[in-house]
Amino acid sequence: VDLDNDKVDLGLNLAIRSLNKVDHVEGTIDSNIWLRYYWKDQRLSWNMDEYNYSNIVINTDPNIGNNIWTPDIYLYNTAEKPLERLSYTSAVLYSNGDIIWSRPGMIKATCLFNLEKFPYDTQSCYFKFGSWSYNANMIELYTKNNIDLTNFKQGEEWKIMSTNERVEIKVYECCPEPYHAIYFEFK
Repeated sequence: VDLDNDKVDLGLNLAIRSLNKVDHVEGTIDSNIWLRYYWKDQRLSWNMDEYNYSNIVINTDPNIGNNIWTPDIYLYNTAEKPLERLSYTSAVLYSNGDIIWSRPGMIKATCLFNLEKFPYDTQSCYFKFGSWSYNANMIELYTKNNIDLTNFKQGEEWKIMSTNERVEIKVYECCPEPYHAIYFEFK
């Protein structure tokens, strides 16, 4: 992807598989997730009729080689080294240049807990994802569907009551350009 000449429209979707550990004292939440990315790279498209393939699976791990460009999306409110426990899975590349990349793994995020009514409380938390180095003129983020709870494993202590997704556009003190971030919020 040539981010100097083309802006990438990048869709993100979050599937929450489980809330593994909610630590009120530490202010963290460990979760098993699938982070899904959706974008298009016209340079990787081909004529399906000519080659008789509608899609191919392609490497994303930069340590292996023969990989494609992948966006540098990070969890901004991380409580550990960002996304080091998400796998570099293969991406699916379609003949029209569409790319879908799903990364399963664990994340540990910070969360402010209100313990006034503990243990009968309702908490609001979020995961904030965004590009670390590409501004909004290079990568425009959008949410792709709602938070996916299809395979959510309900725990004994916590249940997800509602979810919301929103995009934030912010100019930071360091840089003159705006940056996009997506909040995946849940109660």
